[in-house]
Amino acid sequence: MAKARKKRPPAKSAKRPPPPKAKARPKAPPPPGPAAAKRADATTPTEAERELAFVIHTLAVRTGQSPRDVLARAVVDYAAKVAPDLREAARRTEHAHAEPAPVPRLVVKAEGHAPIELWGGELLIGGDEACGLRITSPLVAPMHARVAFKDGVYVYEDLQSRHGSYAKGEKLDVLPLSGGEVVDVGGYLPVTFELVPA
Repeated sequence: MAKARKKRPPAKSAKRPPPPKAKARPKAPPPPGPAAAKRADATTPTEAERELAFVIHTLAVRTGQSPRDVLARAVVDYAAKVAPDLREAARRTEHAHAEPAPVPRLVVKAEGHAPIELWGGELLIGGDEACGLRITSPLVAPMHARVAFKDGVYVYEDLQSRHGSYAKGEKLDVLPLSGGEVVDVGGYLPVTFELVPA
């Protein structure tokens, strides 16, 4: 009788690893469209912005104030011109941030002009429309002088004008104001400063 043969289990075939996947090539970025150009323009200053920055820097150097203070004062002065009702609100805001020490009032008088009262702020004098005391004369520069309250004292400062400022016949650059002074702006218009104690 023949022996039955045992069945062999089928041979295990070695599993081959799957072929590596091909790496996807990175896509080229799309060409810049109008939106990208607008974003680039937003970060590049315009000619007007560069000119404004130059003016602010020049005023900061001349006045010894920070560019931020120069800009803040310019905005307050502009608001006072275009919306006079905001002047009192600006004055109140300025006083809210000022030191608690009382600030004397300075009254500025010039012939042909209404008296101007200052409470610790500053006043520009000249022919420019931005000036609080505007004097239209060829002897008066657009930004001729300013009066500012510094360290508890009002000071008159000539802004390097061509025709200068004079007190008692003497040319001056800076003059502390204690009340009663008369300054000839450009040697043309006498301006009187009266100090009213707080």
